[in-house]
Amino acid sequence: MEVSAGRLQIQKQTLVYCALVACLIASNGVLLYQNYTLKMQLSWKGQVPPPGSNLSILEGQTLSGERLRVVPGSQRTLVLFLSTRCPYCDEQVPFWKTLVKALEERRKPVEVVFVMSEVYKDDAKAYFEKFGLKDRALVFASRADLAAINLGSTPSTLLVDQAGIVTNSWAGRWTGSTFEAVESAMGVELGTINGAQQASSSVNP
Repeated sequence: MEVSAGRLQIQKQTLVYCALVACLIASNGVLLYQNYTLKMQLSWKGQVPPPGSNLSILEGQTLSGERLRVVPGSQRTLVLFLSTRCPYCDEQVPFWKTLVKALEERRKPVEVVFVMSEVYKDDAKAYFEKFGLKDRALVFASRADLAAINLGSTPSTLLVDQAGIVTNSWAGRWTGSTFEAVESAMGVELGTINGAQQASSSVNP
């Protein structure tokens, strides 16, 4: 009986030991994953996809929860990346609205899609109402998806072709030279807009 009791005690201790080892392994795995994720996020913050980048797989959720591809593929797409906590975005929005109005007036076949990180979803509705954008397409993308295409600088303006390939990209608040480049790429005239002297951008959290 004493031998059996001793074996039972050893078995219990072994189980406890195994459980502790399993917990340590799991905790270490979580820490390694968090470290990898942090490094990945730091590597893409402040970045904008250069021409030639592929955005065809980028998708996310709308305010209503519907899954939506950012680049539909039927025509060129103007991807406007911003956040609700970026003062440069506040200054850039009027420039974007001028561009979108010019495209619509000239009936240019370009889809316009606003993109935000999913972390801003709670603030987005009020933000879009404030700037008169509530009827515009808005997609919330995950951090992982944004990191995969190196899109982290706000505001950013991307022109994407039907295949989902970036043909033009502009990071930051537009300057006078940026206006000229946008006009050339989009085939519209934006005229003179006050306040377009200095480009600035924020890092997307």
